[in-house]
Amino acid sequence: MFKIRVIASYSLIIAAVVFSLGACQNNNDDRAIIDDRPTDRRIGEIKSLGSTVSTKGTHLLELDDGSTILLRSLSINLDNTDYKNKLVEVRGYINYSKELAKPLMDVDNIDIIDVALEDDEEEPKWQKFEDATIDLSIKYRDDFEQSIVNGDIIFEKEIENVDETANGEADDTSLETSPQAITITVSTISKSDDLDLLSYLNLESDDSSTLLGEGFTKSKIGLKNMDALKFVNENNGSLEYYVENEDLIFIFSFKANSPDYREYENLFYEMLRSVEIGASDSNIDDDSDNEQEETTENEMREPTQIDIESYETFESDSVGFEIAYPANYYFEGQNSDESGVSQVYTFADGPLEENDPLITVEIKSGDSPASNPTKINGETVYVSESGNEITAVRVIDGRLFEVSGRAGIRDTVLGMASSIQ
Repeated sequence: MFKIRVIASYSLIIAAVVFSLGACQNNNDDRAIIDDRPTDRRIGEIKSLGSTVSTKGTHLLELDDGSTILLRSLSINLDNTDYKNKLVEVRGYINYSKELAKPLMDVDNIDIIDVALEDDEEEPKWQKFEDATIDLSIKYRDDFEQSIVNGDIIFEKEIENVDETANGEADDTSLETSPQAITITVSTISKSDDLDLLSYLNLESDDSSTLLGEGFTKSKIGLKNMDALKFVNENNGSLEYYVENEDLIFIFSFKANSPDYREYENLFYEMLRSVEIGASDSNIDDDSDNEQEETTENEMREPTQIDIESYETFESDSVGFEIAYPANYYFEGQNSDESGVSQVYTFADGPLEENDPLITVEIKSGDSPASNPTKINGETVYVSESGNEITAVRVIDGRLFEVSGRAGIRDTVLGMASSIQ
């Protein structure tokens, strides 16, 4: 009886060991399946969201097609300065969840890509085109070819793209390329007693209801904030802006058959911001600005120094100014429909599609502010505060650069204003 009990005990022990080994084997198999998941790879530029909460991502990766994905990592410092303003390849696992606005990658590895070795072309530069016969100046990028055909000023750029099939795959016969053209045209029509802008466009009036009914919207273009009418021409797929002076009707049009048209549409808007029609009275403005500085120097407030060494710099050649802003800020700019305001730039500490603006910069025309000036970082700035808002204005060449934000970020507002050149 004793031997039978011992044998039974041994049998139970052996069975338990076999069961445990089988369970471990199953667990190892499960882990193998997880570890065998394919690693996702994406190439782009890392941008911080200013967040320490990793469940929804702490950074964005801006891809070359303009889209973004969220990033987080427990093993890699995504704020490493080695990645700043660099093109990088990130690898890891992407989570697609309905709870997230964007795909979320858990980053396991990052490699910096040396794009300088792949692209020997120089960065395009802006230059000015002037036509004295119609009293027009406009800036354009030098990677566009400029020509005049039948009186029209044409800026054109061809892009070689691989022919693609409907499902996005390359043509299986050959990788032939076809030219994709971006064309920006400036045309003029002479006015007469019977022909002005409204009659040329067959519009009865310029009230909003009439314009909207015909597909037009009011807009502003140029350094002098000129009134314009915007129209999307569905017949030929072009985007058109109409402006008039005493003698001429100006038509600025943009047309693209390139899949990258969005990038070049933004370039078209930059060109529109640079437009000048008619003689400039900047010399008069310069004199009045200098006189204003001299007469108010005795009332100048105490000078202020604000550290902006770590700020990034944005420069717009077409609008003709530059401004420094905190390195973690995002921004966007657009023409303004508001009278007296030509451009508006908004800044936030995260992507603007997901965050409210913290600071607004408006470029205006008009007289110098009534508030007393102060010297900030050696530059003259007009500062006013009301409630929880602070406004700082720089006056340059007859233009007012008004920077406004909450009083809680006073130094940032003043520092940005002082940096405007």
